[in-house]
Amino acid sequence: MSQNPVILMWNPENITVNVEYNELVVRTITGAANEAASAPSGAKKFAVKKVVYTWREDLYVLVQCTPDLSTSDCKQCLQAAIANLPVCCNNKQGGRVLFPSCNFRFENYSFYNETAVVAPPPTPVVLPPTSTGPAPDGKGSWRKKNLDCNRRNSIGYCWSTNVELLHLRYVEKEESEKREITKQPSDSIT
Repeated sequence: MSQNPVILMWNPENITVNVEYNELVVRTITGAANEAASAPSGAKKFAVKKVVYTWREDLYVLVQCTPDLSTSDCKQCLQAAIANLPVCCNNKQGGRVLFPSCNFRFENYSFYNETAVVAPPPTPVVLPPTSTGPAPDGKGSWRKKNLDCNRRNSIGYCWSTNVELLHLRYVEKEESEKREITKQPSDSIT
């Protein structure tokens, strides 16, 4: 685990409410660091957090370690990086501490693709088996026929909605053309 050289970078803009913001930054980065360090073996050791700071500003945090670090080395590296926060980033809207083996960044704007960061899927709920009863005519299960019926109904609804929208669009276009014709001055010879 390498902690040298270290690169410190910060946003030149200061934050207005310093004490509360600095505490929020440290808490959020520490929480993300613990999450990244505790990633299972073989998983990427990174974490992102988004925290509401004021009614119009959020805090965005990203922390990560290189994949070769163990859980304890990742945590130790990120803690050393966090210790540099007061040196570079107090009262700043954003900052970065970069070590060769780990780094973090925080900003008051989104700098990572939030849609790419997907929460882990929920644990599936195991339901007890249900009895579907005998097939109505012996050609398949009741559930399958019900699903087929639901699909047909959905497709029919979508199709009829689209036809109706096309009809409304056509009627609107016709009315618009009629209005244009009536607005044109009449060609009369006097």
